[in-house]
Amino acid sequence: MKKIISAILMLSIISIFVGCNSQTTKETEKKAVSTIEQIQTNGYINIGTTGEQFPFSFKDKDGNLQGIDIDLANKFAEELGIKAKFIQEDIDQLQTSLINKKIDIILSGFSITVKRNTNLLFTSPYFETGKAILSRIPEIKKGDKEFINRKEVTLVTIDKSSSLEFLKENFPNATVITKENITECEEVLFSGEANGYIGDYELCENLFFSNKNNGDYNFRNLGTLDNHEFIGAAVSADDFHFFNLVDNFIKKIDRESQDIKIEESWLKYSN
Repeated sequence: MKKIISAILMLSIISIFVGCNSQTTKETEKKAVSTIEQIQTNGYINIGTTGEQFPFSFKDKDGNLQGIDIDLANKFAEELGIKAKFIQEDIDQLQTSLINKKIDIILSGFSITVKRNTNLLFTSPYFETGKAILSRIPEIKKGDKEFINRKEVTLVTIDKSSSLEFLKENFPNATVITKENITECEEVLFSGEANGYIGDYELCENLFFSNKNNGDYNFRNLGTLDNHEFIGAAVSADDFHFFNLVDNFIKKIDRESQDIKIEESWLKYSN
């Protein structure tokens, strides 16, 4: 009798467990589908971006958003038959907003890192870049790691960025100044407060060519430090259906679109 009762209890537990899993799966699927339905119902999709990361997301002289990621966002919205609504925040806040569903996608020259990937889902990379250093000091311009990695050398970079992580890892002894955006970094660098600026190669290049008073400043790709960096779009980790939609768009856009050639786009904005 005890064996029969035990068997009945076990079957009941299994039944409850299977039922709960089945219900959870249905609720998850419903939640994933509802996100896509929601943006279609609204008629727009919320795109998180900083507006401070050339050539991915930046403002032109009239204050309008431009860049590779702005083009991608508008093209994605167009394929869905809706509009792209841009929400500008700093990188750290964008991640929080994505988790809290304030935005649907982060498109902002967003580097794929292990730390970020523990909380968010990244699409396949659509751009490869790396870190560079901009300075007027010969040893820094050459990327002399031993010379740069001293407390006497002051480097500026954007706070809470992958560039800051790179700086701390490769030049732990250097004195670091962090700023909220590239404009503030530029002011610190060209005022002489900092000896060099570390950022994405494209940012350094644009900063150099766009500044008429750059004097004998120049930039150097820090490729010798194996700093390859991959850029992707990020979406909420609990929405695989939507992630799949965005990821497939990213994978095919550069092959099919006549308007957007991602690997060539930054040249357009550099001119």
